[in-house]
Amino acid sequence: MKKILKIVIVIAIIILILAIGVRIIGKGNDDSGDKMKEKIMQEMKYMDKEIVSMLNLMNNITFSNYKVIESNQNNKQDQNSNESSQSYDQSTNTTSDNNTSSNTTSSGREGNTNTQSNNSTLMSMAPNTILNGNQDNNIDWKTLKKDIEIMYLSWSTIVEDLYSKEINGDDILKFGNLFDTVIINIKNEDKINSMKNLASMYNMLPIFIEKISGAGSANIQYVKSLIINSYVLVEEDKWDDIPIQLDGAINYYTKMYDENKNDNTGYILLEELKKSVQSKDKELFYIKYKYCMETILNYS
Repeated sequence: MKKILKIVIVIAIIILILAIGVRIIGKGNDDSGDKMKEKIMQEMKYMDKEIVSMLNLMNNITFSNYKVIESNQNNKQDQNSNESSQSYDQSTNTTSDNNTSSNTTSSGREGNTNTQSNNSTLMSMAPNTILNGNQDNNIDWKTLKKDIEIMYLSWSTIVEDLYSKEINGDDILKFGNLFDTVIINIKNEDKINSMKNLASMYNMLPIFIEKISGAGSANIQYVKSLIINSYVLVEEDKWDDIPIQLDGAINYYTKMYDENKNDNTGYILLEELKKSVQSKDKELFYIKYKYCMETILNYS
């Protein structure tokens, strides 16, 4: 009887040890999974921020109220002094050809030195507004080319992480193909196609997030995606298609926020953005887009 009891106790101890081991391993796997989920969500935020920034840059829109202006300043007094020096050199030309050559060379050097030393860059702050901006010209393609290349350097790591969470391979491949297309569009300084394909890239982000964190986490991303679609449609003058996108954005927004209990600013700004479509005025739409998008970004 005692022997049987000992055997039962040993078996119970073994079972207990195995249960504890399985629990520890399971907890370790859960922690690892949570860390990877958090990492991918940070990567999605990075892609979000970069794509929105590039789309805004296409129309020189930023969420900052002020921008830095650089201007070159020259000392007029030194310029007049240089002109007087050059006049003196020319007057000595009647005295001696050799002296003329010597004086002209010396004066030229002094003039260049004074000009270089008195050139300075003045930095100042100016209001960063839509109506005083220039949405159609002076796109900073140099910055866009730099940004898209830097973003692509992160893509190989993001791809591996997405595959590790068993994201649909076709969706990952589609995003990669869009990435390649955008690089070519920006290289060719093609504004319309750059914006359209950047928007298509952004449309993939809520799909990834929904797979990783669920539909609730993806709602705000769908709102921003539909706002961006409307922003691109303005560029194509497809005004009749914009309300459909914004109605979708409003529907996703109302899923997240109860109008009676939470801050309703985003909902109001979305309605204002939709109302601006009636005038078919790009600058008016851009103003509403800027402040609506800036507010929505604070919720994500």
